[in-house]
Amino acid sequence: QLTAKQKREWEQWRLTCQRIEAATKPPTHETPSQQKRRITQLLQPKNFNAFIEYYFASQDFKPAPLAWFHKKAIDNVLVQRFRKHIWEWHRESAKSVFADILIPIHLLATGDLTGMILAGESEDKAKNLIKDVEAQLRHNQKLIADFGDLGIAGSWLSGFFQTGNGIGFWAFGLGQNPAGVRNAFKRPNLGIVDAADNKDKAKNQSRTKERVDWIKGEFMGCLAKDNRLFIYVNNRVHKEGITARMVGDVEEDDPKDRSFAHIKAYLTEKPITHEAIYPDGICEAELLADLKEKGAVPAWKEYYTLEDCAAKIADYGLRNALRQLYHKHLEEGNLFTNENMPWAAPYPLEQYDGLVTYCDPAFGESGKGSYKCIALVGKKKH
Repeated sequence: QLTAKQKREWEQWRLTCQRIEAATKPPTHETPSQQKRRITQLLQPKNFNAFIEYYFASQDFKPAPLAWFHKKAIDNVLVQRFRKHIWEWHRESAKSVFADILIPIHLLATGDLTGMILAGESEDKAKNLIKDVEAQLRHNQKLIADFGDLGIAGSWLSGFFQTGNGIGFWAFGLGQNPAGVRNAFKRPNLGIVDAADNKDKAKNQSRTKERVDWIKGEFMGCLAKDNRLFIYVNNRVHKEGITARMVGDVEEDDPKDRSFAHIKAYLTEKPITHEAIYPDGICEAELLADLKEKGAVPAWKEYYTLEDCAAKIADYGLRNALRQLYHKHLEEGNLFTNENMPWAAPYPLEQYDGLVTYCDPAFGESGKGSYKCIALVGKKKH
């Protein structure tokens, strides 16, 4: 029994599956030895770009050549084989495509995957993320021609599906109990947390810390002992959000958690060091001129032009662009310093046109104290 919303989602997913099937016709001119040689080449980490081009091009997107941060992520995961990763990349940098589709399918193709658990901010978000990998495994004809029909049973709509040989894929919302996740004797060795951070929910720091504890405890604790791999992907949507607390540097001087292989990518950067070059300006022309003057280049220069970056920043607005594309947070109207205040000697009270005083007598409820002041404001002319 599907709700109206689930029916719409199912129909959209079916259309996606049809497009994948139509766009992935395998070559018909290969001999078995040529096919085997091609597969061996495509599955080498150094050929990851060719792996994407062969199996996933001509679908709903045309893959761009990999940026430096994509290549570093592939090296960290498939060559260095670090166990724990944080990809703090700007918006629209293919974080979810890489983590939720490309990495799991590559590991499945090489025989390194025993199962995958994916967590999102909510269970519905996690199901929405996991449906793409199911669509590929069911309907990508090039994958099926090279690795056989995987015999998928179950559905992303229920939050679980599996291959015929017992490799399971599970979706969870933050805080749900994933204990005991396994399929027969196979425990998942790949755990991904994607789209988990939320600007508004991060204002509740107690809940934020609970979510971080859940990720590092209950969720990561479900992964298999051998060859386990954990990847967290999110831009820094709040200065004290889940991403910041996973990395560790909530404040500038705070030490990072060195147990994670952390890659941070900004929309525009210095060409060699990859340090952020922050934009300044209001309109698109001002922003572009400012970025050019500072010598900025797009971090994913294989996909974005500097003109694309300026247009994107202008569309977001500078403050939102800094948050979404540069992991930088400006609190408007939150802090006043002496430099903000034009100080002057007050007039005698009887010379003001009007006086207003205000006091809020409420006590603090946080248990950490309450900071109050009584303001007396005088108005004289303008």
